[in-house]
Amino acid sequence: MDIKKILTFPIDHWRILLILFGVSLINNQIVAVLKICFKFTLKKWCLSKRKTLRQAGEWAVVTGASSGIGEAYAEELATEGLNIMLISNDEKQLSSVAKRIANTYNVQTRIVVADFTKVISILNESNHIILNSLSLT
Repeated sequence: MDIKKILTFPIDHWRILLILFGVSLINNQIVAVLKICFKFTLKKWCLSKRKTLRQAGEWAVVTGASSGIGEAYAEELATEGLNIMLISNDEKQLSSVAKRIANTYNVQTRIVVADFTKVISILNESNHIILNSLSLT
């Protein structure tokens, strides 16, 4: 038996192998895209507790809201239609964030300028949802 005949595939076989390989790659990419879609849309929509978020009230109180995690929390709650009370010690940045959130998400915003390192009992205006992202430095 000739070894060259065993090692050589006809051209059609190579084409079939390439097509199968390409289909396999495409299939893997489609599965990856579907997983991402499920994770960020259907899963969030179907398995989220956001439906019950409004039962806590119409207002959310977010501390440390002038930047970072507090600002991100405020925006996320505003996307759900909650009005936001923003609390931080930087009045200029807090006003800027409040205006941007109010204009972008069409919600009401209030600001409270407070330094939690000096005053801890300033949350007398609302008792609905309190998200704590304080940085006591």
